[in-house]
Amino acid sequence: IYGLGPMLRPLLVEPPLAAIVADAAEAAGLDPAEILSHRRQLPLVRARQAVVWVARHGTDYTFTLIARHMKRDHTTILAALKAAERLRAEDPVFRILTDRLLERARARRRM
Repeated sequence: IYGLGPMLRPLLVEPPLAAIVADAAEAAGLDPAEILSHRRQLPLVRARQAVVWVARHGTDYTFTLIARHMKRDHTTILAALKAAERLRAEDPVFRILTDRLLERARARRRM
């Protein structure tokens, strides 16, 4: 791990972002490719917001790494995180979804 840049260190110990996307897709009844698409249908947007929230709260991934994986700009990821925080406060279903996804991500981290 020594000598690696700080952006590469999480890749050694964190659950892959693809696994978080796959978990969110499964929970929402979507295809992972749809979550990574640029389509703006509400179920896809909510799933993306859930992925971003879990990636930030359940891993050490940076906004930049999350953005690269999700094929977006880091400022879009910041906006998605803010929206997810608001949704968690207002929508108990979204809060339960993100809590369950977070548990799965943390379980993978311990593997």
